[in-house]
Amino acid sequence: MSTKLPARLVRLGPGPRDGLMAGLAAHGLPLGRARAGIELAVLAAGWQLGGAVGPGTDGDRVEHGPLVQYLVPRLTVPAPVRPVPTGVTPPCPA
Repeated sequence: MSTKLPARLVRLGPGPRDGLMAGLAAHGLPLGRARAGIELAVLAAGWQLGGAVGPGTDGDRVEHGPLVQYLVPRLTVPAPVRPVPTGVTPPCPA
């Protein structure tokens, strides 16, 4: 049983894999493909360092990409829009 808490619960923000995935997606790679590639690289690095790779480990790698591709757009919460106070001119975009 894992004792790790999800990053959202402890408010630590996204981890390095999430940042890399977002960066790859910003350059045009689909989220699912980016996440699957990252997980494959992590699996290969762990195996090269002597870690055990079994059906659960490989299954975890295979399911992360499609799950991220499906869930991120559906669970994204839009940022709240802050109203502009009356009588104040909003700054011009640079």
